[in-house]
Amino acid sequence: MGTEKEAVRSFELGKYHSSLGNIRNAILNYLKAIELDPKMNMAWSNLAAEYFRLKNYANAINCAKSALQANNQDSMAWLNLGASYFQINDDGRALYCLQRARDLGNPKAKAFLTDAAKSLDHLLRANPIDVSHEIILRIVESPRGRRGESGFEKSRYLTLKCSHCHHSMTFEISHYQQLPEIVCESCGAELPKKELH
Repeated sequence: MGTEKEAVRSFELGKYHSSLGNIRNAILNYLKAIELDPKMNMAWSNLAAEYFRLKNYANAINCAKSALQANNQDSMAWLNLGASYFQINDDGRALYCLQRARDLGNPKAKAFLTDAAKSLDHLLRANPIDVSHEIILRIVESPRGRRGESGFEKSRYLTLKCSHCHHSMTFEISHYQQLPEIVCESCGAELPKKELH
């Protein structure tokens, strides 16, 4: 029981030093808390935030992952992980993690997602496409592999909106390019097929 109290005390000291902007002492106290209680996800999560403040994104990512191993419902760990991925331009992982944080109720995640969406403009420039009012390009990242494995696979999708009934249909771009014609699933109207450049 004494070890648990010491871990909590070190964790609280870490929070105190963090609030004063003393990152070094905050890190030392969070590390001590983790040494005493390796499954203290909040210490891992706060440690990730301190490394993020130092722009040490590799350590921030590792600490956030450790927090999530202890508790995969930790919205702050998902936020820290997403923000760190965002800083190293791993946009797919960033979006996935930030969406998880938002879905778990983290109020800061929405602001991060808004910033992430604005910066994804470079993906559209890197993958030019004829975008009209009927076609919207979405970059979607989805986890692959068994649960708990890292790794993401990028897929590009088109969302077509029928000009007759306003029904939306989504196609993976590679599948869309192979279709001879596009027919609305809802009203049966034939839609003009756009050429992708």
